[in-house]
Amino acid sequence: MVGGEIKEMLAAIGDIHGCIKTVNKLIDKLFAKYDIDTFIFLGDFVDRGDNAKDVLDFIINFSKHYNSIFLMGNHEDMMLDYFFSEGKYDANVWFENGGRLTIKSFDKELFLRLISFQNIKKDFVKKFDNYLNFIKSFKFYHTVEGFEKYFFSHAGCLKIDLPPEFHNDVVPDNKKKIFFPYLWSREIDSYDKKIENTVVIHGHTPVQKLNGESTPLVNRSDEGIISINIDTGCVYGFNLSVLILNEATGEFDFEVVRCLD
Repeated sequence: MVGGEIKEMLAAIGDIHGCIKTVNKLIDKLFAKYDIDTFIFLGDFVDRGDNAKDVLDFIINFSKHYNSIFLMGNHEDMMLDYFFSEGKYDANVWFENGGRLTIKSFDKELFLRLISFQNIKKDFVKKFDNYLNFIKSFKFYHTVEGFEKYFFSHAGCLKIDLPPEFHNDVVPDNKKKIFFPYLWSREIDSYDKKIENTVVIHGHTPVQKLNGESTPLVNRSDEGIISINIDTGCVYGFNLSVLILNEATGEFDFEVVRCLD
């Protein structure tokens, strides 16, 4: 733990990617050790893993009992784009990033039709519109004013000295529509300057790609903490991680669970 015992807390949970057994274990571990007021899930609930629907069922039920904030991941954005033909991505991008496994987790008959080159969009939307509408409600970022300003998004933000809330305004038009800074960027963990007294908390880029480790990455400078990356590559057989933060004091801790899926 950094700074001592934490009293009132929020928990930020990294990329789950269909790993239902692991997220259950992580939540059980949190309830056993902490009194958490708010849960922030940093996106990428679906794709790559086998149990995307089970994860969505889990967080939908979880949100009925606990104060929960869900952030849009690039994988959810690709999923919505596919089913609603929004044209933000090329036709096969979602499938190239694990979309077929997500469809299989929902409905094996629709999955078989899909791999037989049939169009399943209309039938999937009709059958599972409640899930898609739930995903549509996700935020692109969330801010908390406390000891410092804490900015939460799936991928972080850009390497520019501008409040993160405005980063999508400065990218080219084709990147604006996909909220590139918050869903796709991989920049912030290599930045060496603090942005507007803000700590950026995100997932998206497995830390193994950055430093070969399987624990969260804290990017610091002489000014303090710039960013915290809590994507520890669960779906690749590594860990699912959570940041526990006292936003009033800046004290924080991590809990890490090895992939069980």
